Amino acid sequence: MEEIFNKCFHPALDVDLSCHLKQIEQNIRRHSYTMNSQEEFDALTAKVVNWRMATLEGLQHALNSADSGDHRADFIKMTTTNLTAMLYRYLNDPPPAGVEGSASMIVELAVGIAANLPLESRDVALTYPMPGDVIQPDIMEPEKTPLPPLPDMVDDMEENAKDADKAAKREKTKSGMLTMLGGVPHPASSRKGSTASILTDTAPPAAASTPKDAPRVRFAGFIGVEVRGRQVLSKAPVWPIC
Repeated sequence: MEEIFNKCFHPALDVDLSCHLKQIEQNIRRHSYTMNSQEEFDALTAKVVNWRMATLEGLQHALNSADSGDHRADFIKMTTTNLTAMLYRYLNDPPPAGVEGSASMIVELAVGIAANLPLESRDVALTYPMPGDVIQPDIMEPEKTPLPPLPDMVDDMEENAKDADKAAKREKTKSGMLTMLGGVPHPASSRKGSTASILTDTAPPAAASTPKDAPRVRFAGFIGVEVRGRQVLSKAPVWPIC
């Protein structure tokens, strides 16, 4: 996710030039003013897309050169090597056979997406679910075949969920005490049964709106790809915590 999608403008370009162009693209979004409406978000997206399209037009000589294939092959080789080395850190020694071949397949799929992203005029968003994230069926696809259990990891996830729940309850209690001390009627007292009041009275909202028994991600095998707010192009395959 970091090396292919956050540091690469196009895999057929020289790796340093590609990384520099990606930084420029990210800076256009990063240094924009605070936006408060959908129209402003759409205008920023159009600004990024127009810059990207103009840049691609100016790079046609490089993208169509004899070196472009070599650049892409070198990029795939480099990222496969880095991904394999990272995976080896989490595997027993000696590692199982086929790790590098599997890493190469993952990288080639990702590079194929990265080569098409600059051509998109739509606002394409990429998601890589992290361990412990709540499974979102709209962008994630739970795998049917379970992974071998890891009791220690499951215990840690459950403990983290309990800590988050305790923190939310403490914040709610603190908010209630401050309201009482201030002599202001509690919002829930005047709007019983209101979903809005429930969300307002509980902090943080994300912790309150997520059921404690919601299925969570143990591991994601790939990214999810969507046109933001419109269409899911590919769901991220995930293995849930069992």
